Amino acid sequence: MKKLLPILIVSILFSAAARCQDTSVTDSLLRQLELSEADSSRVNTYLALWYQYYRSDNMKALEYAGKAKQLAEKIGYTQGQAVAAYRLGSQYNRLREFDKAKIEFNISIALAKSVNDSNALASALAGLARIHRENTAIDSATAAYLEAMAIFESSGDRNAVAMIHNDLGNLYKRQRLFGKALSHYKKALEIVRKLGFLPGISACLTNIGAVYQEQGKHDEALSFQEEALGIKREMGDKLGEARVLHELGNIHRLSEDYEKASDHFRSALELAEELSQQDLIAMARYSLGFNEFQRGNYREAIHYGELVAAQENKNLATMAENHEMLAGAYAALNDFEQGYGHSVLAKKYDDSLYNEQRITLSSELEAKYQNEKNQKEIASLNAAREINILKLQKQRSERIYLIGGAILVFLLGIVIWNRYRIKARTNKKLREMDQVKSRFFANISHEFRTPLTLILGPLQELQKKDFHGDKQSLYQVMQRNSRGLLHMVDQLLDLSKIESDKMVLQAVKTDLRTFLKPVTAAYESLAQSREIRFDFKMEDDIDLYIDPEKMEKILHNILSNAFKFTGKGGSITLSAGVSDFTQKQQAQVSIKDTGIGIAPQELSRIFDRFFQAGNGSAQQYKGTGIGLALTKELVTLHHGEIDVSSVSGQGSCFTILLPMGKAHLSRSELFVPANSPAPAEPGIISGSSFPATESRHSGSTISRSTISGRKKSPAGETRTPEGAETEHGLPQLLIVEDNIDMQAFLGQILKPHYRVSAASNGLEGLEKARELQPDLLLSDVMMPEMDGIELCRRLKLDENTSHIPVILLTARSGKIPRIEGLETGADDYLTKPFDADELLVLLKNRIRQRALLRERFSREITLQPKDITITSADERFLQKAMDIVESNMGNFEFNVQAFIEQIGLGRTQVERKLKALTGQTPVEFIRLLRLKRAAQKIAGKEDSISQIAYSVGFNNLSYFAKCFKEQFGESPSAWSKQPA
Repeated sequence: MKKLLPILIVSILFSAAARCQDTSVTDSLLRQLELSEADSSRVNTYLALWYQYYRSDNMKALEYAGKAKQLAEKIGYTQGQAVAAYRLGSQYNRLREFDKAKIEFNISIALAKSVNDSNALASALAGLARIHRENTAIDSATAAYLEAMAIFESSGDRNAVAMIHNDLGNLYKRQRLFGKALSHYKKALEIVRKLGFLPGISACLTNIGAVYQEQGKHDEALSFQEEALGIKREMGDKLGEARVLHELGNIHRLSEDYEKASDHFRSALELAEELSQQDLIAMARYSLGFNEFQRGNYREAIHYGELVAAQENKNLATMAENHEMLAGAYAALNDFEQGYGHSVLAKKYDDSLYNEQRITLSSELEAKYQNEKNQKEIASLNAAREINILKLQKQRSERIYLIGGAILVFLLGIVIWNRYRIKARTNKKLREMDQVKSRFFANISHEFRTPLTLILGPLQELQKKDFHGDKQSLYQVMQRNSRGLLHMVDQLLDLSKIESDKMVLQAVKTDLRTFLKPVTAAYESLAQSREIRFDFKMEDDIDLYIDPEKMEKILHNILSNAFKFTGKGGSITLSAGVSDFTQKQQAQVSIKDTGIGIAPQELSRIFDRFFQAGNGSAQQYKGTGIGLALTKELVTLHHGEIDVSSVSGQGSCFTILLPMGKAHLSRSELFVPANSPAPAEPGIISGSSFPATESRHSGSTISRSTISGRKKSPAGETRTPEGAETEHGLPQLLIVEDNIDMQAFLGQILKPHYRVSAASNGLEGLEKARELQPDLLLSDVMMPEMDGIELCRRLKLDENTSHIPVILLTARSGKIPRIEGLETGADDYLTKPFDADELLVLLKNRIRQRALLRERFSREITLQPKDITITSADERFLQKAMDIVESNMGNFEFNVQAFIEQIGLGRTQVERKLKALTGQTPVEFIRLLRLKRAAQKIAGKEDSISQIAYSVGFNNLSYFAKCFKEQFGESPSAWSKQPA
C-alpha cells in the first residue's frame, strides 16, 4: 500500500493516453467487495475502485474514495485513512474544487505523520503543492514540492522523484522561467530513462520540446518531439502519436516549412479520423487550413475551413479562430460578402465563448455553494471526529514523548553536566599551567638578565680606553655569572632529556661518607659568612650505587634552597644513615633547616615543574621553579623517593630514600668508570645560588668595603655631575641590591662620582636611607626581606625620606612592571642588562634636576612648593615650613629652634630635608623667605623700606640692606625704583 500511491500518481501524470476503465477489472473488484468484510482489505478494494473511475467518472471516484475514508476511520486503519484522504483531494483537484482538495490533502498529511508513513506524507505534500500552484501561491508550492522530493529521495522512490521534477518544470513553465523548467524536466527525463518508464519518457520529451518551442528554438523542439513520436509509436499510443504529429506540424509552420507542416497535420488528421476524436479532427483541419492560408493558398484554406465550420464541434475557441481565418481568406479573394459573414460568425463565437466561460464559472460557483452547503455538516462532523481521533493519538504520543523526552533530557543533562565539569576542570588546569608557564618565563628571564648584566657591564667597562679599575675582579665576576648561565641552561636541558627519556643513569659503587664530605665542605665558608650553623652527621658506612654527577645536582639543589631560606643564626643539618621506617633496606639522606618553611597548601606541589611558592616570604626569593622538579626526576631516575615535611615559620626537612645494592638496576644503568669523578665545583653546580655566592664572599676582591671606600679618580675620568657637590664633596648614593656581584660592579663604576653605600635587601636599604639621607637611591626590584617596589613606596610616603630620588633597576622588562614601579613614586626605571654610561647619565640628570630646582627656589621671588617638589609628602612639608615662617614674619624672637619645634621633626631631619629640597639650612631658609616677602613689598611700594624691614623680622636696617643686596644684587632703594 505504501508503494501504490506514488506509482499511481506517476502513472497518471506521465501517461499521455486517455484511460478508460477496464470493465473486467472493475467487475472483479465489485465481486470482491461483496465478499469482503469491513476490514482493511475492504478499504483497499474501495481505493482500487477509485483508481478505475479516476478519469472516467468523477462522481463514482469520489464515492469510492469517500467510502474508503469512512471505513478506515471506523476501524482505526489510519494508514488507509491517509491514502483515502489523499485520493479525495486528487479527485477534488481534478474537479477544480481546490478548497476541498486542500482540506483533504492537509488531513492526509496529518494522518501520515501520525503513523510515520513517509510515502503517504510525500504524496499528500505533492498534491498540496499542485493546489498552491493552481492558486498561484508559487513559494508555498515550491516549498511543498521540495519537502515531498526530499522524502521520496530518502526512501529511494525514483518514480516519485521524477514526478516532482516534472511538476516543478510545469510550475516554472507557467512563470515563463524556462531555464528552471528545462532543468527539472531534464532531471525527470534522466530518472525515467534509467527506469525505462516509456509513458514518463514521452511526457518529459514532449514537455521539453514545448519549452524550446516557446523559446523559438525550433531545431531543439523538433529533436525532442520527434523522439517522443517514436516512443508513442513504440507504445502503440495512437492518440498520443496524433497529438505529437500535430505539435510537429506547428513547429514546422512556425519555421515556415509549410510543406512538412502540411504532411504532419495530414498524418495527425488521419489518426484522429481513425480514432473518431472530433476535437482533434477539427484542430487538425483548422491547422491545415491556416497553414495553406499562410502559404497564400486561400482556396485550400477555405476548403479546410468550411469542413471545420460544417463539423459539429463544441470547441468554441477553435470555431472562433476558424471563422476568423475564413473571413481573411474570402477577403483575399475579394469575396467581401462571405468574408463579412464569417467575420460576424467569428464575433459570435467569441461572444459565445465569453458567455460560456462566464456561465461555466457561475455554474461552478453555484455548484460549489450548494455542494458546500450540503456537505458542510458532514464535513464538520467528519472533521470533528478526525480532530478527536488526532487529539487522542496526539495525547498518547505526547505522553510517550513526554516520558521519553524526560528520560532523554535527564540523561542528556547528566552527559552535559559531566562534560561541563570535565571541560571546566581541563580549562582550569590549562589556565593554571599557562599562569605557571608565564611565571616561569618571567622568572627565568630575570635569572638570565642579572648574570647577563654582570657579563656585559664589566665587558663594556673593560673595553673603555680610559679604564683604570681592577680588571681581575671584573674577569672573576664575568666568569662566575657565565657559569651561572651555563648551569641554568644545563638544568633546562636535563629536564628536556628526562621528558624525552634520553637521560640514562650511570651508577657506580660509591662510599656515601666519602662522597658527601666534599659536598658539605663547599658550604662551610658560606655558612660562616651567613652565621648559620651547618652540621654533617653520619654514623654508619654505606656503599651505594649512584650516579655521582646527578646525585651532586640533587644535593646542591636542596642545600642551595636551605641556605637561601635560612636566616642569620639558623641551622642546617645534613644527615645520612640506613632507614628504619621501611621493610626493605634503604639509605636515607636528610637535609633539615630552620628557615621560613613551606605553607601546608603548597607542600603537595613543591616538586611540580615551574611551581613557585606563593606565600609572602617565599616570594622574596624568586627562582625558576625547575630546581626541585629536576631534583625529584633525578631521584626517581635512581629508583628512589623524595619527601618533604615542613612547618611554616619553623623550617623544612627533605628526605631522600635510595635502594641499597644493585638488584634494582638494569644492566644499562650500571657503569664502572676507571676513576670516580670528583665532586664538581659548587659555583658551577649551583650557578647563581648560594654556593656561588660563597665564592663571591671568599674569593672576590670586590667587596662591600670597596663599595663604601673612596678612591681618587684617575686623570681624564668623567667628573662629578654638575651641581652635585655637597659639603662633603661628592653626592651620596645608596645602592640596594641583593646580588653581591651586581652590588660590587655598581660600586666600581659609580664610586669615582659618588660616595657609595650599599644594602643587601629592601629592609636594610630603608633603614640606611633614613639614617644617611642620600642624594640618590639605586635599588633592585626583586630582593629578599622587602622588594624594591615596597621600598620605594615606603620612602615616598615618609616625610623624612620622600625627597630622595629613587631609580629602580630590574631584570623584569615590559610595560606593566615599569608602570607598577613608576606608580609607587619611582623617579626612573632602568631594565637589565643596562649600559653603564646610560646609568651614569641618568644619575647625573637626577642630581642636576634637584640642583636646578634648589637654584630656582633661591632665585625666584614667588614660588609655590609644588613647583620644586616631586612628591605630595615633600610638597606638604615645604608648604608647612613656608606657612610657619609666614605666620612669624614680623616676630623678631622667631628663630631656628622655634621653627623646628613648630614643624614637629628632629633638628637633623629638618636640616637634611630643607637642604635636599631647597639647598638651604633652616637659618638660610627663614632669611630667604623674609627677604622675598620684603622684595615683594618694596616693589609694590607698600611702605617705607625701614618699615618693611621691621615687618619681615629684621630689626637691624644695615644688616637687612646687606642681606638684601647679597640675595638680589641690588640695594633696597634701587629695587624700589623698578617698575611694579
